[in-house]
Amino acid sequence: DASLDRVMILFPDPWHKARHNKRRLIQDESAAEIARLLKPGGRLRFVTDWKDYAEWALERLERTPGLEWTADRAADWKTAPEDHVVTRYEEKKLGDTEPLFLEFVRV
Repeated sequence: DASLDRVMILFPDPWHKARHNKRRLIQDESAAEIARLLKPGGRLRFVTDWKDYAEWALERLERTPGLEWTADRAADWKTAPEDHVVTRYEEKKLGDTEPLFLEFVRV
């Protein structure tokens, strides 16, 4: 418990068919587990290029006790953090939107 400084989930499989949503990495249970493992002040970064998955993840992460979204304005989730490293999946542009960045802190 409370042992991780950072968790980064970069371009996970979006499972974009509705019947497969249960296979998505971000679920209520996994979000709670991540929150439990993060140290106070620890950060979670979730990046996807599927708009639906970003909305799905945001909904679940926002309702997770102990996690707080760090965005100050709407454009924040479209702006890559300074320490972002581009992955090969990001370069392939397989999704339906530009990368979306969700950053949470453990409170």
